[in-house]
This record gives sequence, C-alpha cells and structure tokens, in this order.
Amino acid sequence: PNSFTQDEIGPIARTVKDAAKLLDVMVGYDPNDPITSFGVGKTPPGYAAGLKANALKGARIGVMTNLYGKEERHAEVNKIMEQAIKTMEAKGATIIRFTLPEYDTLSPIVGTSQWEANSAMEHYFSELGNDAPVKSFKQLVDSKTASPDIQKTLESEIAVQDGLNNQTYKDRTLNRDKLRLAVSSKMASLKLDAILYPLQKVLVAPAGQPDQPERNGTLSN
Repeated sequence: PNSFTQDEIGPIARTVKDAAKLLDVMVGYDPNDPITSFGVGKTPPGYAAGLKANALKGARIGVMTNLYGKEERHAEVNKIMEQAIKTMEAKGATIIRFTLPEYDTLSPIVGTSQWEANSAMEHYFSELGNDAPVKSFKQLVDSKTASPDIQKTLESEIAVQDGLNNQTYKDRTLNRDKLRLAVSSKMASLKLDAILYPLQKVLVAPAGQPDQPERNGTLSN
C-alpha cells in the first residue's frame, strides 16, 4: 500500500484462460479503491466467457516500440515479444507499430509514490486493528527489519511530510494526466483496441537484487 496512484494489482498467469478467470474475480467496484468507480458499467459480462478461438479476428493491436530495448541485453525479451506478436497475427489481429514521444518526455516525471507513501502507509496501518503486530508506518521504519535498499527507501518516504500538498507532487499528478491524454489520443487516432509492450526491457532480476531494472510499469498505472 505504498501509493494511492501507482500501486495496482492484476493477474499473473501462465495462460490467457487463467488470467481471464482471475479477472472475473478481481474486477469490479471496491469502496476501498475509489478509482474503480470509473469502471462501473464498462466491464464485460465475463472475461472467461469471451475466450473464443476467433476472439482476435479484426482486433487492432498497437505495439509501442519505444518501450523496447535496443541493446544486446534486451534481445531475449524482444524475441519473446515477437513470438507473441506472430501468434496474435495468426489469430487474426492487425499489428500497428508506433512510437509515443510523449512517453519518453513524461515518464521520468510522473512518479508519485515518494509523496504519497507516508499517507498511504499510515492509512493502511490504521485499518489493521488493535491486534496487528505493527501499528504505524513509523514503527515499521524504526524496526529496521527491511533489507538495506528497502530500508533506505522507507526512511526517505517517511521523511516527506504533507506530501500530498507538495508542489512537485501536484506537478507530477498533472503530468500523469498529460501522459494519459497522449496515450488515449494515440489509441483513438490509430483505432487501437489495446497496446502491447514488455513489462520490462530485460528479464527479471534474481531474488536479492535491489530492484527490477528497466521497467515499463509507468504506462499501466
């Protein structure tokens, strides 16, 4: 519960069928997550029910090429993505490759978690009840039980006071709207049903490394 705007959940599955089944359980309005109110009336009757052999026939799938890496270390992920594209084409989809320069400009200045973390974490702990082993964000940070890199991040986040009223936070929130508009406009102009891109440009890092490198998560949230 680190961020009101960046944290999100979604299905991770080995098959499209399993992902659809998970979505059928997860999707819907949740009063604890107000952003879900925008989805009311816009979800299909069922994701699993829509799984048909010809479901991609006529679909227009945009491939956002500036989310791909161009170095040798990116080759394996790029190969897997091309395999997915060929599968989609074989199922009847039309692939449209495009770039979105606005993403390159805005993605470094849309992150909000540093300013939201203190409030988000305190809200989370306040709802755990009296039996919770940890009752506040401060208690968690003071325990120094996190790995060194995470501990450093937590300490920097708790040091931010009244982050939601910080001007930088407000600027970044505005930049998120600019990016959302740029993506929506591109999808409309190219008549896209969806955008395909790798979650990150390189394979996942082994457990124990500080962070997952070269991620593209900014676009989805």
